[in-house]
Amino acid sequence: MSKIIASTSSLVSVIRSALTTLPSLRGWLETVLVFAIFLCVAGYIGLHADLFKVQLTDAWLQFAIIALVAALAPALTEEVIFRVSLPQLFGGHPWAEGLALGLFVLWHPMQTWLGLPTGQALFLQPTFLAIVLLLGLSCLFAWKRTKSIWPAITIHWVTVLVWKGLTTPI
Repeated sequence: MSKIIASTSSLVSVIRSALTTLPSLRGWLETVLVFAIFLCVAGYIGLHADLFKVQLTDAWLQFAIIALVAALAPALTEEVIFRVSLPQLFGGHPWAEGLALGLFVLWHPMQTWLGLPTGQALFLQPTFLAIVLLLGLSCLFAWKRTKSIWPAITIHWVTVLVWKGLTTPI
């Protein structure tokens, strides 16, 4: 059984650093490129697997509320937990990042199984979970390249906005 390596003070220090480090212009440009690739692949998968169809929302007030809430949960909360905290708890090893990525994917169906308000039947579909995996990989790449959590938070947040504002489930 693996033992937890990080102390509370080192975990807090790493989280603080992730939140206070701002990416360079090059880091943001790489983030935009990774996000564009993710959107193309995820959009292709989602459209061809009939997960959703492209349709602009007409519920703008609801969308604005989702945009505000999504900035905190899932974007900020999940990125700090799955990209920074969990890997740090196990010493920051690559296997710990892979474990955290797997837990990130598993978290989505768990929301449904636990009856959480954000859980949706869509979260149980393997094709959707493949998109979640790609999202996690994109966020992990952005975090590792920039040492700032803000690009990963941005990717996650804008993904939720695109999903909620430009698509409807089939």
